[in-house]
Amino acid sequence: MHEYPNRIKGRPSGRVGDPKYVNAVERRRFVKASTQAVAEVRLFCLTLLLSGGRISEILALTPASIDLDSRVVSIHDAKTS
Repeated sequence: MHEYPNRIKGRPSGRVGDPKYVNAVERRRFVKASTQAVAEVRLFCLTLLLSGGRISEILALTPASIDLDSRVVSIHDAKTS
């Protein structure tokens, strides 16, 4: 098994069997690009990046998924549910 330091899940490599990760440089570029977007897109991008959720899981969030008092976002695991 390969070690991939400074990587988080999320990036398809295009090759079968390769890990799906975003490295630190890609993360910074993603955040920088998201700052140029409208507020809704920026919020989506940062939620996706910081939560580790899948695109479909973040798109499925509703106001009921967010508890502002406890500062918790509940993400439904679409893959196992």
